Amino acid sequence: METFCKDMMKMGTLRGFLHFSCYLRGREELLVTIPRYAPPEQPHYFDQEVQGNSTAAAIPALDGVELYSSSPMQTRVSPDVKGMPPASPAQSPGEGDGGNANNNVFLIGGYTRYKSPFVWLRSGTLEGYSDVSKDVPLKLKTMTDWQQHKAAVWMVISELVTVSCRPRPRNPLAVNLAYLEEMPVVHSALATAALMNCLLNAKGHTPPTQELLVLADLQRMAHMHFSCLGTAADLLAEQHADDAEHVPDDNKKWRPPKVGEEARAGSFTLHRGDSSCLTRS
Repeated sequence: METFCKDMMKMGTLRGFLHFSCYLRGREELLVTIPRYAPPEQPHYFDQEVQGNSTAAAIPALDGVELYSSSPMQTRVSPDVKGMPPASPAQSPGEGDGGNANNNVFLIGGYTRYKSPFVWLRSGTLEGYSDVSKDVPLKLKTMTDWQQHKAAVWMVISELVTVSCRPRPRNPLAVNLAYLEEMPVVHSALATAALMNCLLNAKGHTPPTQELLVLADLQRMAHMHFSCLGTAADLLAEQHADDAEHVPDDNKKWRPPKVGEEARAGSFTLHRGDSSCLTRS
């Protein structure tokens, strides 16, 4: 359980997933909020501008890969009547999900005294789990024989996305790249590094279709991460080189290079004529 609790703490600090968000509530509890209706795929830099860029040549082609399952079948979840109740009382309606009735909020508990993790539905609705006390945990595949298989936290969250979200995403760990692109550059560099570490742990333990989507997100975030590092280095250089009257914009956001500009891989500078655009030279 010690390893599982540490894994929960890591997941609780991550921001930028498309299909869920996490909130760490103590050392042994993790709240996971999942929209019941999958958000539309959001446009981002790589879908619009990356064509012809040699640095993206390694990104796998996703033509014909469906992001969502076309199956109308919904996975039913049964209550685990032999399971244990959570240490925290059930929330009042709307608490923890911002009052959004379209969200399901789950509590993952890694209580040491239980010797095994459990998952409870805190708010929202779930087929097969109606008219059941919210103190009764869910019976999940990842929780079955946990003592033997030791499912990671990301595996548990992936199953929760699969049973909650419609249409069902083929990659529950999909990254919201548009969200990362809107972050201040330093925040984006840190967020992409943390997300890449999570996806690298998942790589090799997912179905083939999801593996391809995970790899694509890894490649995209790696490019964004090093772009942000280059921009951050320029901002730091400005801070030391410019006179006292110049105040660098620490909240500058990441921007993709302009289409058609010649680039030297790995070398990034801040375009002086347009401080909002990251270019490479």
